[in-house]
Amino acid sequence: MYSERSYPMILEIVQYGHPVLRQRCRNVTDVDDSLVELVGNMLETMVEAHGVGLAAPQIGNVRAALVALAKVARKGTAVRFAVNAA
Repeated sequence: MYSERSYPMILEIVQYGHPVLRQRCRNVTDVDDSLVELVGNMLETMVEAHGVGLAAPQIGNVRAALVALAKVARKGTAVRFAVNAA
């Protein structure tokens, strides 16, 4: 999933009242390497924050209406990603 030069990173989560949270997200038109990297970074950020879901605007990204949701089950964790495609 990640190239040798690209490792998941923890992103800053913006707080309530930040202007980016009022912006309309752009639909995703292509699933490319940068989107895959964004999803990985969002997952790492969500796990680090002990969250159960994270939308792209929460990390200041309006390129995609993207949500990462994790459902914790007794036998493990299932991760789901939803992309608002055009």
